[in-house]
Amino acid sequence: MYKDMPLDIVYQEHDLVVAWKPPGMSFHTFELILRYRLEKEPELMWLPFQLQKAASGLMMVATSQASKEDLSQKYMQGQIQLELHAICHGLVPEDVLSRQPEPPILDGTTTLDNDHQLPSPPATGHVAKRRRTLTKDDFPDDDEENDDDDDDDIDRFGLQEQQTSPSMDAVRIHSVIRSNNADYLTTVVLQVHTPFSSGAIRHSFCHRGHPIIGNSNATRPLKTHRDKGLYMSLTRITLGSLQLVHAEPDKFQLLRQREHRFWQRAYEKRLAVVQQSGKVVDDDLEWVENAYGKEPIAYLLGEKMFHGLRFDIDRSCLIPRPSSETLVTAALDWLNQQTRTSPRVLDLGTGCGNLMVSILASMPTATGVGVDISAEALIMAEKNLQSLVQPCSRGRFICKDMAQLTLDDLHGPMDILVCNPPYLDKAALDRSHLANHQKLQLAHEPDEALFADDQGYAWYKAIHDLAPHWLAPHSCVILECGKGMMKKVRKIWCGWQVVHTVQDKQGWDRCLVLEKK
Repeated sequence: MYKDMPLDIVYQEHDLVVAWKPPGMSFHTFELILRYRLEKEPELMWLPFQLQKAASGLMMVATSQASKEDLSQKYMQGQIQLELHAICHGLVPEDVLSRQPEPPILDGTTTLDNDHQLPSPPATGHVAKRRRTLTKDDFPDDDEENDDDDDDDIDRFGLQEQQTSPSMDAVRIHSVIRSNNADYLTTVVLQVHTPFSSGAIRHSFCHRGHPIIGNSNATRPLKTHRDKGLYMSLTRITLGSLQLVHAEPDKFQLLRQREHRFWQRAYEKRLAVVQQSGKVVDDDLEWVENAYGKEPIAYLLGEKMFHGLRFDIDRSCLIPRPSSETLVTAALDWLNQQTRTSPRVLDLGTGCGNLMVSILASMPTATGVGVDISAEALIMAEKNLQSLVQPCSRGRFICKDMAQLTLDDLHGPMDILVCNPPYLDKAALDRSHLANHQKLQLAHEPDEALFADDQGYAWYKAIHDLAPHWLAPHSCVILECGKGMMKKVRKIWCGWQVVHTVQDKQGWDRCLVLEKK
């Protein structure tokens, strides 16, 4: 039974295993499946922390006594950094950790301790004992249905914890959406150091008036998602130079899309009634469009249409622009004129993969490599590749600074290079008279995907110097250029032949197509 059940092993080396626990899986099941997935028989299996059955996330497991002692010491000394995603009720402020916790209001949906007594507000400090090795006696019968607070589970591992400060170092707002059921829903990214208790985190947000969505203690369900488990997931583990990242569960994005969609429908009905009354003016509509926490709608929905395809995105990625579709069109035009049977595409600064994936989706014989320095962005890129390109093995991604990219990394020379480089000069932007909402949108996107040194021309110069090391003879380079930058970019690439330039829908010279002379 357990032998054939899937389990995602993220890392397995030096008697340390990191695996992804899906929601709804008990630790008894997790441990039994993991034994079948290990490369060698473990001396022991020991976890420095755990997540409740309803939660999902990365789990660390020591498989030898030496690994256990080393991991235990690092855990208790706070050397392990964790990152969690959670969806909370309400409009969570960025300074939520500095807010004074208060006893939550019991509204019939917020769940507290089993005796229904209000626990004390989170205090400072963290008390813990050293853990012992897991044995099968530590687990109840399979299919345990108890999703109560973590404290009960933690005691089985020999860890006595108070509901104390959850060791949160920082809270970042990932996205804010409107909801008919909660007015606002906020997705937060939590930076946490060990020792760690997911129960303490739930209590901390509950006492600050923003309970996490769930059915367990110190959480609150959504009316339409009562049976969907806990919306908190451990997505990143950092231990020294080891950094492991996993995408948040799909159900997070599905919930955001569903809640936004139903809120939008209800809002449009209300708006239609108001419009018929003649009371709405343009300024009111402007305010309505910015009523989602003043964040780009693409991030709120987690998706963006590009070149006829729907791409998953998050705040680690630049939002694909319609103007960048000129690069895909130019690349396909050039490739269709060539005699290469299996052209190879290199996409620098790939982000969510929209350029490379769009090209591969339109040209079944092409293969591609996308390069980006952001591991988080490449999670989105890989997801888009798997959903939009068949077979997805035609593409792959490399997390690396392009300055260190070698021909060996690429497995040989490439036929075409496409790139939408960062080309905004931040100093010039600060002095410009862009509308506030335009500056606000840029503020939400990753700086490394937007801004470049040397008045915005640094990437053009770097690619010019590096491209000959990666490209095959008679290859092509296709670059996106910012408004008014085409002339200087052509000068930088004066050793190359300009095949043509392409204008975007607004009539700006946007895309430069080059071949080696």
